[in-house]
Amino acid sequence: MRGRADNGNGKHEPSIRAHIAGLLRTSTPSAPRFFIRLGGTGIIADWEDPTYYGETNPKVWSDVADIDTITTLPDTALHRNSEKIVQDAAGQHGDRLKCAIICSSGVYGPGRGPGNTQSIMVPVYYEEIVGNTKRAFYTKSGSNTRTWVHIDDLTSLYLRLIEAAAAGGGEADWGRQVRQPGCRQCRSP
Repeated sequence: MRGRADNGNGKHEPSIRAHIAGLLRTSTPSAPRFFIRLGGTGIIADWEDPTYYGETNPKVWSDVADIDTITTLPDTALHRNSEKIVQDAAGQHGDRLKCAIICSSGVYGPGRGPGNTQSIMVPVYYEEIVGNTKRAFYTKSGSNTRTWVHIDDLTSLYLRLIEAAAAGGGEADWGRQVRQPGCRQCRSP
């Protein structure tokens, strides 16, 4: 198989290492293998910084402009242990293992799979407000925000990466080699 996506428990380090080892067994520079990991935005979450409890964090992250920061976050960042495994493999074997990490925000919308057919977070929020506590609350100014992505948009992105992998890499950026918007040497995203 040309490409693999991690599935099941995305934080299970032995599974991530096993997927990578399996892909490397049959990869060559002329026939690289592809690893797509579905991570999460928890890696850049500001939950440890009390400055932003109930307040808007003005930082807007860019997977292009902030790639150096994102790939060198401290080990205490959520998901960092899993991300480092993939990043290290891409760094060591980048000529024959092409990696992409999708860090989606909260996902909403009905699932298409046989088991998980509804969002996890939205119903939990709803049940907590309407069913359990009968009230919503906020801290400080309440201006903090949470971003969401619809499941259809996330699966479209995932599918585009899978199709690019099946085409030998296609137009996708793999690893840290992201292209800057407007670069004359490369396409704009």
